[in-house]
Amino acid sequence: MTSPFKSLLITGFLLIFIAQAYSQTFTRQQVTDDLTYLRSRMEIFHPKIQLYNPDFNTKADSVLKLVHDNMSRLESFKLVSQLVALGNEGHYNVGQWNDSVHVGFLDNAYRYMPLSVYVLDGHIYVKTDVSNENALQTGDEIHSINGLSVKAILDRFKHYLPVDGHIPTRLYQRLTAGFSWLYYLYIGQPEAFEIVYTPYRETQQKTVSIEALTQYQQSENYKKNVGNVTSEPPPGPVIDDYYTYEITDGTGWLNLKSFNWQLVEKFKVDAKKLYTSIFKELNERAVKTLVIDLRDNNGGRNEFADEMLPFILKSNSKGIYKTSISWRGKQKPFKIPSMSKYAFQGKIYVLVNAGTFSSGASLARYLREYADAVLIGSETGSRYEGFVAGSSQGIDLPNLKVRIGIPRYLTDFPPSGKQKTSNRGLMPDHTITYSIDDRIEKVDKERAFLERLLEKTE
Repeated sequence: MTSPFKSLLITGFLLIFIAQAYSQTFTRQQVTDDLTYLRSRMEIFHPKIQLYNPDFNTKADSVLKLVHDNMSRLESFKLVSQLVALGNEGHYNVGQWNDSVHVGFLDNAYRYMPLSVYVLDGHIYVKTDVSNENALQTGDEIHSINGLSVKAILDRFKHYLPVDGHIPTRLYQRLTAGFSWLYYLYIGQPEAFEIVYTPYRETQQKTVSIEALTQYQQSENYKKNVGNVTSEPPPGPVIDDYYTYEITDGTGWLNLKSFNWQLVEKFKVDAKKLYTSIFKELNERAVKTLVIDLRDNNGGRNEFADEMLPFILKSNSKGIYKTSISWRGKQKPFKIPSMSKYAFQGKIYVLVNAGTFSSGASLARYLREYADAVLIGSETGSRYEGFVAGSSQGIDLPNLKVRIGIPRYLTDFPPSGKQKTSNRGLMPDHTITYSIDDRIEKVDKERAFLERLLEKTE
């Protein structure tokens, strides 16, 4: 049996080791070497990297000028992220949870902001408070954190998080998913947070100070203040996680939730067979209205966008609907296919949001360009004129020991006659915005708007 003294001694050495590991600093040369290596690999593997950021070289030079002696791990990581963000591409992967930077969250070595939030149209609202103070409520609007305004905080994040072009909805979605730990990595690591806020449905601003906590401490507070966390493992994926389809009162409802390759392989879904089955039934039952829900479809297998084209064309036409350009410069044009005999000739409505990304966003584009669909929702997460995705080239930074995933295939769409934008996502015909009340009440505003629209056309 280990004595209490020996256990304390082992624990003490372990804490010293952990403290030393996270306090490691890097020389100017080490950080420069990592950044130079990363930049060279981005220029090799990211096809036409200057296409969507013509100032890439100038801005990359500016990042390298920020290197100084004795940089901390987090300072170095911020410059790495800043360089990656210059790729103007949301398909980059920056680090993993078990790497030298992120593992501090899992090891409870990092104490960070004990809040989850909603980021809506440039505003930040409290979702859940898991602090010791438990002073904030769902819906409280945050105005500043430690003297830094919300606008300034969101502007800083733009320099570090890789998104396609200048798509604010995608940035806000990413921040809603991980604001507190992203704040720790990119904004600051204070021991406490002085938050100026307005309580939900009140007008008078207040100030509260909350202590930074580890992940374990936050989890314990969540159990105590919000509810017990189930110990049962989450259920495995079911086919409804991939898609649902039904015909109700003469309207077809197709919800394509994901094109994830793991779901495709698990359920052995073949895109062409799936769409043939669906559109054949729509044709046989003389359905005149089709709703396709692509919200939060983060993409995956390209064929689940491409194979729908024959079923949504209004007429046979010639041309190229996209060109794939590899990191080696090889180009592969894709011709518009022939119409299927089951091509849908009725009215199509499509629901989209910032989570409509990659091949999910490609399908949304095809539905606008070739099916004259009516799009409802918010700006999609992928650039309308094209994006870089496909297989990823993983590289390991030699000193920081962080893995970066660089997308290697450019999907280039032909010029559009229906949307003239640069570095923006698909802009819906009917834009839907959410208030904090909508989020709290879990309102489906796109669906509600669509149903009102359908009632008018009956």
